Amino acid sequence: MGRCRFAREDELEKTLDEVNCLYWGTSLLGMVYTFIDEMLKTGNLPRLRLVCAALAIPDDPNNDLGANYLIEERISGKFVKYINNNSGREAVIGLFLCFVQHVQYHLTNNMVYLSDFQGSGNLLTDCQVLTGSAFMNNFGGGNCTSAFNSFRTTHICNKFCRVFGLQPFSRDADNTRTSQPG
Repeated sequence: MGRCRFAREDELEKTLDEVNCLYWGTSLLGMVYTFIDEMLKTGNLPRLRLVCAALAIPDDPNNDLGANYLIEERISGKFVKYINNNSGREAVIGLFLCFVQHVQYHLTNNMVYLSDFQGSGNLLTDCQVLTGSAFMNNFGGGNCTSAFNSFRTTHICNKFCRVFGLQPFSRDADNTRTSQPG
């Protein structure tokens, strides 16, 4: 069974969407760490980052496949989807990433946050950029506007949100449970 390829135009479009998500993801995650550093000035928090990546487009007019390649830094170790029911260090990272979403949503004036966090160790990859319908075409098929639109009702503040003084949304003001997926 071989790998199915998209048509040349479609493959480039989908690869550019992925690169765009990594670009925005790196900026949004950096914004969160600036916020943390200014608030805390010390810390024993997870220090995560998105993989380094590049888009490679072969310069070969005879290449009928029109292949485009997303080249990412190698990730070693156990691959984990962080925002779900994990235990131990993975659970702490999952809670932290739910907090990361809240910070991004807050600092962008409720316009954008990252989702679908996965990776290994301190490396994250394949994040999705979620926005409202005004920007739904900017980040590819992973931009689930319905998830974005329900963020204020589905996000439950956790210990990280409280430590950094993020205000709970009105729906979870009385809720003392720990975080669920953002």
